[in-house]
Amino acid sequence: MNTTFTPLYNLLISSGRAPTLVNWIHRSSSAALVRRYVNDELPLTHDSLDEWPSERTATHVRQLFLAAGLLEQRDEILHGFEAWTRTYLATHPGPHHNALQKYARWQISQPLHARARKGTLTLDASSQARQKIKVAAQFLQTLPADTTSRERIQPVLEDHILAYPQHRNRLAPFISWAQTQKLFPLAALKITAAPYPSVALSETDYWATIHRLQIDEDLPLRARVAGLLVGLFAQQLTTLIWLTADDLTEQGGKVQLRLGHDPLTLPNHVAELLIDLRDSVPPWTTEDHVRWLFPSRQRAGQHIHKRTLGDGLLRYGIRTTPLRGAALINLASKIPVGPLSDLTGISNQAAARWAEVAGRSWNAYPQLRTSVLIE
Repeated sequence: MNTTFTPLYNLLISSGRAPTLVNWIHRSSSAALVRRYVNDELPLTHDSLDEWPSERTATHVRQLFLAAGLLEQRDEILHGFEAWTRTYLATHPGPHHNALQKYARWQISQPLHARARKGTLTLDASSQARQKIKVAAQFLQTLPADTTSRERIQPVLEDHILAYPQHRNRLAPFISWAQTQKLFPLAALKITAAPYPSVALSETDYWATIHRLQIDEDLPLRARVAGLLVGLFAQQLTTLIWLTADDLTEQGGKVQLRLGHDPLTLPNHVAELLIDLRDSVPPWTTEDHVRWLFPSRQRAGQHIHKRTLGDGLLRYGIRTTPLRGAALINLASKIPVGPLSDLTGISNQAAARWAEVAGRSWNAYPQLRTSVLIE
């Protein structure tokens, strides 16, 4: 045996899941790649993994090597973003290419580098940064080569926002940056919040979805837990992916989950599912000091990406955005603005708008942390 890989061997054996491990060894493309390293066919470096044709396979193997201490740690999120940016910029030429390069490098990339140095860079932040670059690139493609006149810029900007209203928030940083850089004359991009939130799920559909998540054992456990945390407590997927086993506590016959500033006492059926989820996490998918409740199945030691978690629910016809909206209306009819804001992460102003939609008064509501929300 190649003794260099003894730590990896010990990591896999310690999982205690022999049948799963045997299946992985014989059928997985990542196991086949590991064998090439064990047989000294490839140098044990980040660069060799970067050059592997299958990014998904290389990513899984890299995380295994990192978890076993065979490679030095590097910020994979930042590295992936930089590689993506180089490729994207190289394939999107145009008369304003230099502006896009400067924006990506100085306005978008530098804050990610700062977060990476602090160890706080997330996949979601990287994804948002990519979207900002894409939106800026799409807008620049519509601009005339001559941008010296405000009369040339403003109509193009307004037409673009009318055509792509969903781009408004992501385009605003580029417009502000371009103005400070004097790349083109002042153009106004106003961002206005909707006066009231909207919800796609009717009350009947909402409770039917909650009931299904509670009892349908054909749904994957991970999807059921995520769906119930979204549906009962209006949690965002970006919050769920950061939950660890330490956030779940059992005391005095109660199971509590840390979602806001204080632990939330869970209804029994939700508590049982969360405990089952915690106990089902394979050891090789976590690091010794972090036990994710929603670990990645492709990146050992990392939490799942929010898109993967959302897609897992969408596969069974459950859309998290309207489900969360219905949950916010349900919660707003039961608890005050302060606890609603703390639990869900929304602002007090947003909580007040949800309360107005729910049509409730503000007197004599039970305390969220000491009572069960759902009968």
